[in-house]
Amino acid sequence: MKVLIKNVQLEKEFPKFKTLENCSEGLLKEIARKYQIGTQKRVKFNREVELYGERKNQTSYRFVNRTKIELVKEIRNRAKIAIDVPRDYWTDEQYEAFLDEGVLDNMDVNVELEFKKRIGVYKDLLPYEDLPRHKQDDMFMEVSLDVWEYLTIEFNYKNDVDKNKLQVKRWRPLLYPHDFIWETDEEKEIAVNMKKIIEGTGGDSLKLNNAMKLVGTIEETTEDSVEE
Repeated sequence: MKVLIKNVQLEKEFPKFKTLENCSEGLLKEIARKYQIGTQKRVKFNREVELYGERKNQTSYRFVNRTKIELVKEIRNRAKIAIDVPRDYWTDEQYEAFLDEGVLDNMDVNVELEFKKRIGVYKDLLPYEDLPRHKQDDMFMEVSLDVWEYLTIEFNYKNDVDKNKLQVKRWRPLLYPHDFIWETDEEKEIAVNMKKIIEGTGGDSLKLNNAMKLVGTIEETTEDSVEE
């Protein structure tokens, strides 16, 4: 079974949020402040000044308001999550393709990233917005259950210090399952139950943990079929 994951930073932090393009000016500025994005930018312009009786061009700067399009673009860029799947989780086919392409011999990191994108182990996951499906290609990534479990631990928790100055792990929802993709009837039944748990009431962390407990059922079913 595969998991279609999404970046939920904006929808979890701002309950009124639907899309950046259609949200109010006040909410857009609130989101920009959250990501430390200024609503103004410095621009360069030329002006004529008189110096010792001669008129000359002088370069100056002034602050102007960013357009809504500029703010939206900057927020999406700041809120994106770079998903780089470790090689331990690659399939044999993905690793063989990586070796055959000779990427390891290339010193340009951009070449490596582009190839990783093509084989499905790297993606800049933009924040999820409630847009038509054809505009959401960069908002989803299909991963295996093993990779999803790794990404949950890697991104959905952060190290923090509590009031007693002790290191603690705190839950922060960044990546979340959007849907489950099954291959067998058994997986379909489990996927339906997992989705019910995730869409039910309660905290995000508890719901995901309870849903992931059902994954063991898939593993047991697989092992039984191999033994037969």
